Amino acid sequence: TCLCVCFVLFGSPPCIQPQPGMTQALIGFKNGLTAIFESVLAPAGISDQPFFVVQGTKGEIVLDGFEGGGRVYTVKSEKLQEKDINQDFTGPVGWDTGYVGEIKDFGAAILDGKTLEAGPQEAVEDLRLMLTMMKSAQTG
Repeated sequence: TCLCVCFVLFGSPPCIQPQPGMTQALIGFKNGLTAIFESVLAPAGISDQPFFVVQGTKGEIVLDGFEGGGRVYTVKSEKLQEKDINQDFTGPVGWDTGYVGEIKDFGAAILDGKTLEAGPQEAVEDLRLMLTMMKSAQTG
């Protein structure tokens, strides 16, 4: 789905840094769907804040802070459903846990010829969204 409009507010420069930062984006798509993206980086904060919260018309994804973890929330039969994104993961959970799956997927593609779960086109679309958010923050 192509991006239609994006309004972004950066609380500090949009790069990884050891100081607090915040990003909020309202993202509209050509198909009429809207998503809300929120990111908070609060090192040495009083409480651990989620790194990312992505809200859409079908649910919400929360990726927790430095301690790792995350949840997917959806509504089914008028009841809130919650799924732990690491429920099948064995090993220590931290902010970088998601990379383990990417590395395993990449290895299986090379060694076993398995089709990637998230291929290069998805990475290009992720980058396009981030660049659009940065441009929107600069130009309004």
